[in-house]
Amino acid sequence: NKHVQRWKPKKKWEHYAPAQVWNEQMGDIPLRTRKEQRYEPYPKHILVHCHHSLKKNDWVEYGQARGEQLWRLRDKGMECDIVRRYQDTKEFVYDVRFSFNNGSAPVIRKVVPRKAFHFIDLPYS
Repeated sequence: NKHVQRWKPKKKWEHYAPAQVWNEQMGDIPLRTRKEQRYEPYPKHILVHCHHSLKKNDWVEYGQARGEQLWRLRDKGMECDIVRRYQDTKEFVYDVRFSFNNGSAPVIRKVVPRKAFHFIDLPYS
């Protein structure tokens, strides 16, 4: 089919990589804060989500202590804002802000490790 042979992606999609690739290749790279994303945003189809265990006030290693897999295949986590990034011993940790869906005031969690974050694809992108 000539169309298939001649087809090329639009310029804006030449460097497209799905969230799965971002998670595999950039899982240890420090994340950008909300302020940094204003000047150096992630691609429009990529969102940074926090693990849902952050909602609990007594979260401990995000299920790892119970032997659970951290990010399951269909786990999308929840929207959150990275407020601050700083070094804690050997790794970067983050302060994050998120809201419960019940309209309550935003919650801030501090000293959140990198493994509590995941890139996801913007739905329908």
